[in-house]
Amino acid sequence: MDVCLPKDEAGNFIAKRERSDVVHDILAFLAEKMLEMNKQKQTEVKGFLGWLEVEVGTKIDDLSPKTKIQRYYDSDFDNVILPIQQR
Repeated sequence: MDVCLPKDEAGNFIAKRERSDVVHDILAFLAEKMLEMNKQKQTEVKGFLGWLEVEVGTKIDDLSPKTKIQRYYDSDFDNVILPIQQR
């Protein structure tokens, strides 16, 4: 990053040597990848929750703790599945 956005000893950018276009391209690429990965995650979540509804025979909205189940990827297995099994 220092090569693309060089600074002088006072910490000011050296305009003649800066390559902000490279930094912009990298950030745009990373933002695109993040959006793509988020879409993949949402597809996975939707698929898993749909499968889970079929397996337990009820809608996720009717289960407790609904929020933990919907955000299963933030918890470990026992915190998501055990409350469902105890119904």
